[in-house]
Amino acid sequence: MPTLRDRHTLGISVRHLVITPDGRLNTRDSEAKSGPAPAALPRHLGWIEHGSGDGPQFVWTSAGSTALNLAEQWIRRASTDRLWGDEVVTPSLYPWQDGSPLQTLAGTFADRLYFTDGARRQVLRWNADPGLFSVLSGRHVPASRLPLRLWETCRCFRLNQSGERKGVRRMDEFTLHDHHAICSDEQSALLEYERLVMAQLDLIGDWTDQAELVFTLTEDALDARTDFLARLSERTGRPLNVEVLSRRRHYWDMKHKIVTRSGYSTFNTQFDTDNARRFGLTTGSAHGPRTYPVVLHTSLSSPERLLLVAAAQASGSTPARFPLWFAPVQLRLMPVNHDSVAEAVALARRLSAAGVRTDVDDRNHTISWKVRKAAEEWTHFVAVIGPREAAGGPLAVRDRDGTTQTWHERELLEQITKEHGASPVRMGEVRLSRRATS
Repeated sequence: MPTLRDRHTLGISVRHLVITPDGRLNTRDSEAKSGPAPAALPRHLGWIEHGSGDGPQFVWTSAGSTALNLAEQWIRRASTDRLWGDEVVTPSLYPWQDGSPLQTLAGTFADRLYFTDGARRQVLRWNADPGLFSVLSGRHVPASRLPLRLWETCRCFRLNQSGERKGVRRMDEFTLHDHHAICSDEQSALLEYERLVMAQLDLIGDWTDQAELVFTLTEDALDARTDFLARLSERTGRPLNVEVLSRRRHYWDMKHKIVTRSGYSTFNTQFDTDNARRFGLTTGSAHGPRTYPVVLHTSLSSPERLLLVAAAQASGSTPARFPLWFAPVQLRLMPVNHDSVAEAVALARRLSAAGVRTDVDDRNHTISWKVRKAAEEWTHFVAVIGPREAAGGPLAVRDRDGTTQTWHERELLEQITKEHGASPVRMGEVRLSRRATS
């Protein structure tokens, strides 16, 4: 019995090519296989607590939710500063009507959907398209206003069977980013596409040091855009792995994804020539004919997927460490006894207010145990708080690499914030002993 995803590939043949920066187009025997990327976050990080029975798959802890917030804030900044465009916020529920544009759009996806019961049947969004196309449906956008760029981060829902769930990598509910660029015609869309690829290649460097471009397109699209792909390979200075489909199977006829060395598919852009017609979106000059624009869909992935990428990248270094800007806990303070807890908490709250993510391990364990736990969680800096430090003396701050620096509070603040500034994300309860999850 074919699966939902099989139905989208039946009768389609595939061949594999490589386009090199010198413009050559070479045949590959088959798609390169690097093995499946891990679907789970390392448990020792303490980011999630797994559920049981009929409860949720897992619950994000304080550190895990901080990491999610950091990833989402990064996506928002990248959308505004690098991809450009206006943010929109749209609903999660949409009317489900036979023959509607939304229903035909859903048919192009190999996903099971969630529906409401009752006289007015509605569907929970499965990606960002229902919301963004509801903004654009039936509109005429003058060519002089294009490209028009809109983006959104939204909660999405997909009805996976138990065997289809793959930890954080494939969940029933997740956050997704989607950016739409409405372009007047093929030529302007290819120029925008090239800009988006270059922006993504620059942005992926915040998460991993090795990634490759992988394209999928139809035979017709390859014939029409070979020169574009060769120019893109030359400009990026890297080969393009290309999967060529015998015919179209989606609303797009060309897309790419950026795949990390650990095997995760991250950023992507799709070249959509169908949905403007489906939703009645037109463009044109004041006195010319109306035409259907090209829509470029770009996603900077989901915060959940970026956490997997960050953990895989961090685990490849010795010692394992996140970049300081992304470490959920940048500094952990460890009181030597109960008498030092109050001053440690006061210091943690001052540093947190100034933009340094700080917590206090005031649990009833030895200092050596707390140091080991901080190491397991890849905490960037640790400092022991004794009577001298509690009285305002300098702190001996130990880095992940084992080096120790002696800093006063102001120096510590300057050292941690000098590269990326104050953190926009705050932690909640600073005392580990008082967290619901830790």
